[in-house]
Amino acid sequence: MSTWKMFNPPVPHPFSMSASNDEWVLVSGVGGHHSDGSIAEDPEAQVKDALEAVAALLAQAGSSVEEIVWFKPYVTSREVLPIVDAALRDFVGSPAPASAAMTITELADPRMVVEFEAWAHRGATRESSL
Repeated sequence: MSTWKMFNPPVPHPFSMSASNDEWVLVSGVGGHHSDGSIAEDPEAQVKDALEAVAALLAQAGSSVEEIVWFKPYVTSREVLPIVDAALRDFVGSPAPASAAMTITELADPRMVVEFEAWAHRGATRESSL
């Protein structure tokens, strides 16, 4: 049996921001919100803020960006994908984790243009198979 630690900060939605056990840290859909609930209008700033939130949630659970093996961005417009791709190259490094990008109509907060989720495996190292 596996015990999962759920991180439930005081946010308006009823789900945990992350779940972790001895092997995995799962970061749920994270946007670029600031602690006061505000969010940048600029897509680049929103992407940066959301990635910082992912990194902070991983660190809070005792993991890191380097241990991410699965990463999924959701964007509300294909025009945001080049911004996300450029930021992710710097954020996750190389070789990059597996990923799928989804363009969707809208996110829970209408101000959001991006949301990220990530799976990190404790102790993981990524290496290229090429």
